[in-house]
Amino acid sequence: MNAQGEAPATFAKIIAPLSMAAFRTLLHQRKPHHVVGDAADRYAGLAGWDSLMDALRSGEVPVRKLRLSQRSKILPGGFYRDGNRLRVEALEAVTRSGGSVIVEAIQPHHAALGPLCASLAEQLGERVTAGMIATTGSGGALPSHHDGEDLLILQVEGSKRWLIEQDPAPDPIPYLNPLKGPRTAAPILMDLTLNAGDFLFLPAGYRHRCETIGDRSLHIGIFIWPLTVARALDLLVRDLADAPDARAPLRGDEDAAAVTETLRRALSDRIARLSLSALRQMHQAQKLKGE
Repeated sequence: MNAQGEAPATFAKIIAPLSMAAFRTLLHQRKPHHVVGDAADRYAGLAGWDSLMDALRSGEVPVRKLRLSQRSKILPGGFYRDGNRLRVEALEAVTRSGGSVIVEAIQPHHAALGPLCASLAEQLGERVTAGMIATTGSGGALPSHHDGEDLLILQVEGSKRWLIEQDPAPDPIPYLNPLKGPRTAAPILMDLTLNAGDFLFLPAGYRHRCETIGDRSLHIGIFIWPLTVARALDLLVRDLADAPDARAPLRGDEDAAAVTETLRRALSDRIARLSLSALRQMHQAQKLKGE
């Protein structure tokens, strides 16, 4: 998928007037931050409604990366998928009737977002992906929820209201939701409108919902997953799964002391060989569970 025009060349240009140092400070402070853009078309070079729809219709963006929703509820895949093919008539019906289009991990299929995510990942040492949400009607694409990753929202077209709650879930792990089950809504921390050219930094864990203002809205989401102890253990498990000795069963009828020593030796040997740079490379290259 090609950008519409001359795309912003660097992440620094995308977050201007915020500096990269200021953005790193936001990552550490873990507070939402809204920046009003200096031009409504500042992100037009990265994406556009028509170019996204054309890429979906043509199959340039695989249908597996796509979800459709209506009234903030995800529709069954069988409604809009025919194997690996998109039912174009379903896409058009949803966008005509106040529904939303959610595209995840679009960066491998996008000429501008792919290099942008790779560059940012290298600068931060974190895993970075990008998605897009195109919404029609007055509602949002999803019900009230929080994300397990830090999120940078670039409003490309239209306007969207964001209602962000207080009392975030602290440092949630992606795909493990600590807020499942009945929950009383927390007071609203921020009630703001993103207009075209604005951006919002939303740290992981802040529960939020959105409302589209006007006929339609398109935004890009840049998702930033940090390396954590839990993620390092996940990567270690993936590494162990490739080692034949690590896959050997430890039976309940074996000598407990010998089995314990085997476990300690295997784990300590692998932990001793770990390096931060290698872990970061693995973190950036390997998919997360559920992705």
